[in-house]
Amino acid sequence: MTGKFIPKMGRKYQTGFLSVLIPLALMSVVVFNADEFRRAGRNIYLYYHPRRSSAAQSNSVYGGNDKPVAHVKRLLAKEEITDTAKYSSQDMNTAINGVTYNENRVLYKFYKATQDPSYDCVIRILKYRRPKAEEVYLNNDEWMRSKCEGMPCSVETRYSLNMKDFWDSDVVVIMPGNEGNFEWKYLLRSRPPGQLWALYSRESPVHEPQFTPPSSLFKGNPYNLSMTYRSGSDVDLSYGHFVRDSPSNVKGGTKSRLMMWMASRCEPLGWERTKFVHNLQEHLDVHIYGKCGTFECPKHDWDNCLIEMQKYKFYLSLENSECSEYITEKFWSNAFATGMVPIVFGARKEDYVRTAPPHSFIHLNDFSTMEEFVEYINLLDRNETLYNKYFEWKKFGRTYMGTGFRTALNSQNLCNLTKKLVEITLYPENSWRGRTPDFGKWWNPTCEHQTELLGVNI
Repeated sequence: MTGKFIPKMGRKYQTGFLSVLIPLALMSVVVFNADEFRRAGRNIYLYYHPRRSSAAQSNSVYGGNDKPVAHVKRLLAKEEITDTAKYSSQDMNTAINGVTYNENRVLYKFYKATQDPSYDCVIRILKYRRPKAEEVYLNNDEWMRSKCEGMPCSVETRYSLNMKDFWDSDVVVIMPGNEGNFEWKYLLRSRPPGQLWALYSRESPVHEPQFTPPSSLFKGNPYNLSMTYRSGSDVDLSYGHFVRDSPSNVKGGTKSRLMMWMASRCEPLGWERTKFVHNLQEHLDVHIYGKCGTFECPKHDWDNCLIEMQKYKFYLSLENSECSEYITEKFWSNAFATGMVPIVFGARKEDYVRTAPPHSFIHLNDFSTMEEFVEYINLLDRNETLYNKYFEWKKFGRTYMGTGFRTALNSQNLCNLTKKLVEITLYPENSWRGRTPDFGKWWNPTCEHQTELLGVNI
């Protein structure tokens, strides 16, 4: 759909529609009937959220989740907007189609831009994290503006922990970084009216517990929108996908080595992973790459590393924590991209079955003892026909890697993120936040520790 923001809708119906969405004190309300309300909302939704055509695109960032997004429950901050040079008090409290700047900064700017062609609409999106060295080199520590195709607004973005940047931002992406735990008391108190928060995380709750505010400070869900690996998030950041499209080479190839494991974290996080692999080495020929072993695979020589990895039959895809749906690049990239059969542990088996290619992996919880598991691996090692059955899925499709954080937060996808945030007000009823009134109960209980694996205490 192209053209005007609200096609075929008169001023009366525009005001009435938004009045239903965001009722304000002392504002006259023109009420739609149910059919008119849904029809008007659907028109705007299609304008901002066109459907993707291909299966591969439907799994890409901001395209795979076709559900409307979250309802805004605003936090009343104790500090007011300080950027008075840009917005007057009248501007902040004047309703544009039924919404003020202090109610929802993004929606206010969008509607102002659609009504006033001379208005320079810029959505400021702060990535709340200290910039790394390479991001400073790419000028990502300064405000960078980008045009958004098909949108009335541009976006400006930067990495920063500076509170002036925080106050001046329309959207804050709360993300992991090297600053340690968040100062939740200060963040919640400093959050200005109308500012929207997006959660960004590709790590498990065991790794990133700081995303949950202490219950003594805040009860509920502080985030307007979610960007995580979890299903049901507003933005899909899962590490990979299986798509039934063009087939690829079925056979696993000729392999001269049995099994490998690669890890940069040797100390336990969620379970005794290194201890388990060392125990497994007493029964099978397992080569350990990285800090935890004797084999090297430096990042600067990754092409040669890939050649070496293709010589192995099996890859130990062991996640650092045992959390639902937490299936990382160890599975999608390290194993599948190099032609190995992944041996997995971390997420529940049903999570792998739901997302992975059919009959493509071996889950350690399918075996009662170490002896049973070792016997099965040796059988596959001897029998090429049985081993190659783990590659039969390639007749039906192929795997694709998910989106990394630089791509997920580049200018184009931040434009798409802004569209999602507009939908927050338009379609609240089926959103992630609508289903998640208590963030801590959604984020924390998905991890369970298993005390024993194949007879090894972990």
